[in-house]
Amino acid sequence: MATEFRIAPLDIIGVYPGEAPQVSPEKPLAKTRAMMAERIDGWIDTLGADRGSKKLLRKVLSNVEHIDFGAFEARLNYCVHNFLDSIEEGSEFLALVEPGKSQTWVTQLARHHGLAPTAAVRMGEKSADSLQYALGVLNASSPMVETLKGPSNIVILDDGAFTGKQMSDNIKAANTIFRRIYGARAEPHFHVIVPYVTEVARVRIEGLRTEGVKLTLHYSKIMPTLSTLFQSKADKSLLPGLLGVGKERLDSTALTYFDHKIPNSMSFPQVIAGSGLIPDHPEPYKDCEAAAGAGA
Repeated sequence: MATEFRIAPLDIIGVYPGEAPQVSPEKPLAKTRAMMAERIDGWIDTLGADRGSKKLLRKVLSNVEHIDFGAFEARLNYCVHNFLDSIEEGSEFLALVEPGKSQTWVTQLARHHGLAPTAAVRMGEKSADSLQYALGVLNASSPMVETLKGPSNIVILDDGAFTGKQMSDNIKAANTIFRRIYGARAEPHFHVIVPYVTEVARVRIEGLRTEGVKLTLHYSKIMPTLSTLFQSKADKSLLPGLLGVGKERLDSTALTYFDHKIPNSMSFPQVIAGSGLIPDHPEPYKDCEAAAGAGA
């Protein structure tokens, strides 16, 4: 599946004190979080649910999808090469990252599948709120400034997109910032590399094109959500109470989780996440951040 690449550390431009200053060259790994099926009966019994609710819970659990590290890596590899095939060979591009988050861990893994950004730039967690500062640092200090002015290809990676809101907000803000800094020269083409997306997220992210954003979404699988898995009115009326998920989030809450991460409460039912059915390992990207910060 994968070709071995010689990887060097990649500096992250615009990091704040205490943050990991680089995307590590080490290939990341993750421990398995396979669901412990032998605990299901005992867990359901502790909930004191009625017969109908227990039946629905079993149906929910039978639809939970555990994505092991190998499967995730294979789909990421597909997306990375889909992106590389879409640009001219040897083209320079920026990668926008957020230190300490899973998307930087995904970027780190993607580098072992041929992704070779010219530079990594700190984006910020909300509406690209660190990008303007980071680009200022890049413009002041980088020998690649002239090459990177008005970059045509900008890559953002993540593991999964559920609502797509945070990703779309970041891209809209980044598009505005690039155009403000680089003026008419800037024609940013955003390439969003996300192996797993819901249909809601896909529509939201690709919908940015109607707002003047040049964008390509590289994904591998559409994740089914609660609303697509459970279509009867009876099920939909019970699910919010059973799973602690608001009715308005049935369209964007999936039953998909990864070895490296259990998605947050906006994306995956935390009743299941905290049930003891899924091993509670530390997220590997937080270990990487701590190690890199200590060595900085």
